[in-house]
Amino acid sequence: MTDTLVTMSKTPENSVFRSSDLTIHPHTGQIEVRGKVFSLGLVNMQVLVTLLEYGGEVASRADIFDHVWKNQTVSDDALTRCISEIRTQLGKYSSCSVLIETLPKRGYRWVPEVFRESATAKIASSAGTGLLQGGWKQVAIVAAVGVASLLLFTMGVLWLIGSSLQPELVRVALIPVYARQPDQDSMAADLDDILRDHLLATKNLRFFARNTFKDGRQNPSPYFSREFNAQWIIEGNIRQKQNKFRVSLSLVDAKTALVVYTLTQELDNDLPQLEKMSSSFVTKIAQVLRLDSVE
Repeated sequence: MTDTLVTMSKTPENSVFRSSDLTIHPHTGQIEVRGKVFSLGLVNMQVLVTLLEYGGEVASRADIFDHVWKNQTVSDDALTRCISEIRTQLGKYSSCSVLIETLPKRGYRWVPEVFRESATAKIASSAGTGLLQGGWKQVAIVAAVGVASLLLFTMGVLWLIGSSLQPELVRVALIPVYARQPDQDSMAADLDDILRDHLLATKNLRFFARNTFKDGRQNPSPYFSREFNAQWIIEGNIRQKQNKFRVSLSLVDAKTALVVYTLTQELDNDLPQLEKMSSSFVTKIAQVLRLDSVE
């Protein structure tokens, strides 16, 4: 499931932001700093551009949500996680010690001074100045800028192609199946084992080890999203219904805690039935997440 994002209408397509030692290209998702080029994800870039457009003023959480997730229901943890990821990614390369300031109960502020310019206008201006001066040195500099720009563009295209050919790994928190009665514990453990086998047989999908659950049992969705960048949660429960067991399995969005898909069946305590239900559930969520199963 993909978030629908708000277009950066305030930022022209050829706009470039310069701040501290960073050069930010919003519409390619690339950032240059001291000879390094790296990329931010679409959501993180939208959050960063929102802070830059405020030009040193405080952007409230409501302002950022309105720019990035307009008319969507998203938890506060989603924004907190984005800010943390931006700080981490930029902090690896930038020499500026503080880029984003947190103002409790107010919002966030981009600290360094921000300059916005047109990438095409800058190149044209540099070329015109060099030619008017008539110096071969200036012409060589302009040519070097052109070659560097072409190289950066080529690197960006190759990065985009590589990203499209290598699907992102989907991270899932598989919460142990909840059994309402002690005599159902064995059935719940069998269902856990079968689910793990089917999930491991699904390309580009991995789940977290059980020891990650000890601190997040009470409120798992924000915990796994914040601490481990989990994208999805799988949870299940078993309860008695007359002579049958009512078994439910659900796929939950870790950011919003919204249930995306649920499968409920009445079964006997029978391994082939648990196997068949688990297979159907994992096949369906693979379709929802646009993944391929090797089975």
